[in-house]
Amino acid sequence: MRGGVLVNGKPAKASYHVRHGDHIRVTPPAPTHPDPVPEDIPLDVLYEDEFLAVVNKPADMVVHPAKATGRARWSTPSASTSPSSSDLNGDYRPGIVHRLDRDTSGVIIIAKQDVAHRDLSMQFETRKIFKEYIALTAGVLDRDSDYIEGRIGHHKHDRIKMTIADDRGRGRAGRVQLL
Repeated sequence: MRGGVLVNGKPAKASYHVRHGDHIRVTPPAPTHPDPVPEDIPLDVLYEDEFLAVVNKPADMVVHPAKATGRARWSTPSASTSPSSSDLNGDYRPGIVHRLDRDTSGVIIIAKQDVAHRDLSMQFETRKIFKEYIALTAGVLDRDSDYIEGRIGHHKHDRIKMTIADDRGRGRAGRVQLL
């Protein structure tokens, strides 16, 4: 966005080097999508207190609203029509600490306060919260159970699918247990 950054009251070039004493004003661009509208949808809430909610997410439910749907359960603290959540991710993904794909069922944590959101995010980032996935497979396996460890990333040709990445530069470290 042109003019979105002013240095000392004047538009700045991207190559400008900030100097001591400069006054910087940043005007973020307007969102390109509407804010989500909270809905009272039925959820299997396993635990809830003033800091967080733990929800058993069914398959075929999105964790945060798709741009086309704008659906949400929790709202940012400014809204009074539904339970509040952290606004660290902005109005579009309120309280979302981590996510599960639409077709994946499982437990998800929703932060209701900014401090809890930061702490939970750090625990996920440092792998202090361990996520375990169980996957259905097709074909004949030569074992009763096993683990696949590798970098999990988007499929090269189908961005919706996830796969074990074939090089170290793509994806995040992960482990899948085969039962």
